[in-house]
Amino acid sequence: MIKKGNTLFDMFVCPKCHDTLEARASFEEDGEVKEGKLICNNRNCRNVFPVRNFIPILIGDGSEIKREGVAVNLKNAVAVFKKEIDPDSRVSGRLFDSYLDDTQSIFLDIGCGIGRHLLILRNNGIHRFMGFDIVYECVEIARSEFGLRDVFVANALSIPFADSTVDRCFLYDSIEHCSDPTKVLREVNRVLTRGGILFMNAPNGNSMGDRFFRWGGKIIYGKTSHIQKFTKRKLQSVVEGSGFRIMECKVQHGIFVDYLQFEKLQVFKKILTFLFGNEVSGWELSLQKD
Repeated sequence: MIKKGNTLFDMFVCPKCHDTLEARASFEEDGEVKEGKLICNNRNCRNVFPVRNFIPILIGDGSEIKREGVAVNLKNAVAVFKKEIDPDSRVSGRLFDSYLDDTQSIFLDIGCGIGRHLLILRNNGIHRFMGFDIVYECVEIARSEFGLRDVFVANALSIPFADSTVDRCFLYDSIEHCSDPTKVLREVNRVLTRGGILFMNAPNGNSMGDRFFRWGGKIIYGKTSHIQKFTKRKLQSVVEGSGFRIMECKVQHGIFVDYLQFEKLQVFKKILTFLFGNEVSGWELSLQKD
């Protein structure tokens, strides 16, 4: 992904001080840095970030990952993610579908996982996109299995881009895993251009689905699954305190019970769906930078 003249690399800055980065390769392949490092040019910073198997890792250390409530049982998590992906799909069913003809904008998927939404962008002829996740293994799958080259590892609390550099951001199925949601949204606001749009969702912390997920998540993903409990009022407060205005709010209904452990328990899933299928499970928002 990193090579001379590469647009994405030209956008990178140090996530700590926002100064420029210098790439040093220990191994190149077809003009790309396969193994190497990125060094901050700020004399008072000089942080060093590794590049591993073409993937820049722009975070500090493992403590950042632990703090952000990252899924720890990746084998099960990735299996669920893959089950949800149609590599050839051109629609997501989400609010950003209305912008899939916006081929001139730069898109950033925050918490991109293994690349579900990035694939949809690519399938619609959008080429100016990138994504990051705090979990290296997910980013590696996005690149190796789905051919998504402009992906990297980063923390949403410290996005490695300068101010006003991207036009559209996604933050799906991520904010509930963040230790400081307001700080994350302010960071997204910082990197968005004037009038830029953020598409995001958040689960209803009072729903059966979220309570079930929070309990079930401990089995599937480890104890650091959801670490935020949202109500509509809390979500609105976080959004408005981050420099955004709400363009559209879509209420989501239903209950998420699609765990691999329950694959054969169809009767159990049907009962839960019957009992809680119409409750408010969360909200999807499109937000514009003020």
